[in-house]
Amino acid sequence: MKNKTEITQVLSKIISKDLTIPEVNHFNFDDFKGFLDSPRKISDDQIWYGKNLNAFIENFDHIVLIGTGGSTLGAQCLVEIFATDKVPTFYYADTTNEYDIIELNKKLDLSKTGFIIASKSGTTVEVLSLFEYFYNKLIMNTSQKYPGNQFIAITESASNLDIIAKERRFYSVINTDTDLVGRYSVFSPFGTCLAFIAGVSLNNIAEGAMSCLRSADSKNNQILELTQFIFDAFESGKDKLVIVTSKKLHVFAMWIDQLIAESLGKNGKGIIPVLKGDLFNIESLTEDSIVIFLKDNETDFIEENVAMELHPHLDLTISDEIELSFEMMKWQLAVACLGVLMEINPFNQPQVEISKSFTNEFIQDLQSNDIFSNDYQITSGDCIFEFFDSINENDYVCLLNYLNQSSEVLHILNDMSNAISNKLKIHCIVNNAPSYLHSTGQLHKGGPNQGVFIQFCFTESQSNILIPRNDYTFGKLFNAQADGDLTALINLERRACRINVPEDDLLHYLEDFINQLNLS
Repeated sequence: MKNKTEITQVLSKIISKDLTIPEVNHFNFDDFKGFLDSPRKISDDQIWYGKNLNAFIENFDHIVLIGTGGSTLGAQCLVEIFATDKVPTFYYADTTNEYDIIELNKKLDLSKTGFIIASKSGTTVEVLSLFEYFYNKLIMNTSQKYPGNQFIAITESASNLDIIAKERRFYSVINTDTDLVGRYSVFSPFGTCLAFIAGVSLNNIAEGAMSCLRSADSKNNQILELTQFIFDAFESGKDKLVIVTSKKLHVFAMWIDQLIAESLGKNGKGIIPVLKGDLFNIESLTEDSIVIFLKDNETDFIEENVAMELHPHLDLTISDEIELSFEMMKWQLAVACLGVLMEINPFNQPQVEISKSFTNEFIQDLQSNDIFSNDYQITSGDCIFEFFDSINENDYVCLLNYLNQSSEVLHILNDMSNAISNKLKIHCIVNNAPSYLHSTGQLHKGGPNQGVFIQFCFTESQSNILIPRNDYTFGKLFNAQADGDLTALINLERRACRINVPEDDLLHYLEDFINQLNLS
């Protein structure tokens, strides 16, 4: 196990921007160090927002943030956890699922809606597709021929999105630093622009992040404590990080989930985050688990009981936005340290690119939804029961939701997750598509081969909404993402299969499936 001195040395090199990882080829920290400078730039960014965004804010009752993965979850944390009396109302668009797009549409008066389009590379297919969709709807539903004044872009200079934004006369384009990584970008405009619009104190956000950086030299080094807690457990074979969170901090837990999974799930290594709510039965923990309790100042939940003596655990309490931003910087630094200690690059995401590549191939040929002709294209629950025979005590199951994100579907998939956990005595996780492709998708494919992945898809999915400037629909794109993900998993020799579910009998079908699990 690494001692405190070794971890402190790694942390010092990160903060001084002098980091090398000898075990990683072609690693250049200059490409990734932007997250260290972002808190220092918040003050200047705030001045710019004040001069340039107030007129935009005053025009709209709704703001939609279009993005995915790290480019949006950080902003959502800053806005949803401590912002009060949020005007305008905020929505988050990160899906290509037609059902979810239609449901979002129902909530919006487009003439009173502003859009923030966030993509570092400016090429993210979900982001560009959703932008084209809403831009075209504004043309059709309002009198505007050029509705670009309802859009702000956050992207790198000269990116595809930057070019589009200037051609379509966006209200504003905010160019971000090239040395930022999406999941480490919360203190850049990717996070702070939306926070400013929501009325969150950027002074407090900056203070929390900067105080965390300053604390690295103090005796009470919380970054060191968190890093050592997770790494010591990892070294001893405890690679399941269970985060038990209050409802208020659930979105922060989601941000941690994608930060850990995408940063550390590679080279056959990884730490598997497992998110649990405040009613979690702590006695169902597996032996390879450690626990972090995320508590806020309003929720009295989960008293640690006798069972916790068997599991290492750490309490984190967040009472205000300063403490939240302190924690977010702490987690960024700790995860970067963990990557170095695990001898991997914590800033790249090579297997995410594999899924994107396969998806692009399927987009090229959208003649049929039935891409697969091999044994993995299974249309019943048999594949789960077959995989059950291969599961050992260190494995986990992941249910990949390619149905929709309605409350009914999410509720029953969570029930199924609990049934599988109870039956197999291992963790079972639910991931929603396509957003997980940009986060935990890296862990699924690059991390340890301990996962069993079950895609749930509709037998015949919706395919009615044409993506403007393209010759395919959102439904076709969504199917291509499912096919690309499954192909990547299979090619990487992961245990993965698909269950096709009839849409007209969805809930009954899944309830029957849960009964089979309970009875088998």
